Amino acid sequence: TSWETGLSQFYGVYQYRNRITNDCYVGSAYGSRGLLGRIMEYKTTKHGNNKQLIEKYSKNTNYLSDYDFTILEVFTPNTPKGDVIKSEQKWKKIQGSTLNSN
Repeated sequence: TSWETGLSQFYGVYQYRNRITNDCYVGSAYGSRGLLGRIMEYKTTKHGNNKQLIEKYSKNTNYLSDYDFTILEVFTPNTPKGDVIKSEQKWKKIQGSTLNSN
């Protein structure tokens, strides 16, 4: 679909925020499939290989249903990986990220 094509062509910083507890995870996507690749990894693994999200998943396999996904910042695919990661660190502070241990 067109939205999948769009998401696959851009890097970005995103968050998962729990609507009930307000827990927040901020991450970044800069791989070959851009934001779409990262979203698909969460769809497949249910935790994106984050230690704290793995723990939540082990206790409740449906835990992501309480989370909203938001794209916080978008980058062109020629943006250096380090710049995307630097922005991720900035957004972790702004959003009060509570679930980042990786």
